[in-house]
Amino acid sequence: MKRLSIVTVVYNEADGIKFTLESIKALKKKIDFEYIIIDGMSNDGTVDVINDYNEVVNKFISEKDNGIYDAMNKGIRMASGKYIGLLNAGDTYEIPAFIKLYEQMKTDEYDMIYGALNVYDEERKLITVNKALSPKKMFLCGPNNLNHPTFIIRKKVYSELGFYNIDYDTAGDF
Repeated sequence: MKRLSIVTVVYNEADGIKFTLESIKALKKKIDFEYIIIDGMSNDGTVDVINDYNEVVNKFISEKDNGIYDAMNKGIRMASGKYIGLLNAGDTYEIPAFIKLYEQMKTDEYDMIYGALNVYDEERKLITVNKALSPKKMFLCGPNNLNHPTFIIRKKVYSELGFYNIDYDTAGDF
């Protein structure tokens, strides 16, 4: 069993998935993890881009789904890692920062690990940094402070608490 599975969901995001795959390729040179892509039957060349990165992708399916949270749930169920990270198409990990998160996973102390999120504009210029809050402040401030790309959760938490609610288009993680 791998320590970590990273899941990316995508639909018609050929440029974004290439950017993400390049990031994953660089990260795989530093740490060992399983990488899963769930595609919602893209028809814009996304699947061709994914196929160009066979050496990076461990599991890949392209099939119709019922939205982003259904796709995330599929990826979580397919994951074999002890911890699961969700990285959206078009997003990347800051490698030095992610390695710090990965080191925390090795301690096996935590059910969830998270960090700050850099927000970039369409030209990849840094707009702002959403800093990681203390757990108490994070939950007092509400779910908007939990950003999927910086939030790593032990797989058993999904089994114990449930998966994302597919009844909501934008708040299935609330």
